[in-house]
Amino acid sequence: MDMAYEPLTDTKLAELQSRIDGWKAKFGDQGGIRSIEVPDEEGDDFSGIFRVPTKDDLERSSRKELSNMESDTQLCMLCVLYPEPEVLQGIFRKSWGLCVPISKKLLQLSKVTREARAKKL
Repeated sequence: MDMAYEPLTDTKLAELQSRIDGWKAKFGDQGGIRSIEVPDEEGDDFSGIFRVPTKDDLERSSRKELSNMESDTQLCMLCVLYPEPEVLQGIFRKSWGLCVPISKKLLQLSKVTREARAKKL
């Protein structure tokens, strides 16, 4: 991972607590914020804090001219709170596939991937 990146340990979360409280207040009525972790078999795990995407975020990141990878990256960059966006961009340059599981989780959190059930009446 990037040199400026620090995983979300208990110590790091305590250090970020005032910012986390501010993010909760700011984004509470838009779905809130979440910690997202992506484990790595080689021990290079990633953890970050993201806000749940809004409809505008989803529209901006799913423009037709974007490839799937660009769309995933765009959604992550729009929603990242920690690490700083520049740091996350550097991480994505080194671990380019990392944006995919994060983006999938963000889509789940926004409830656009839910499935409906139908009953015959």
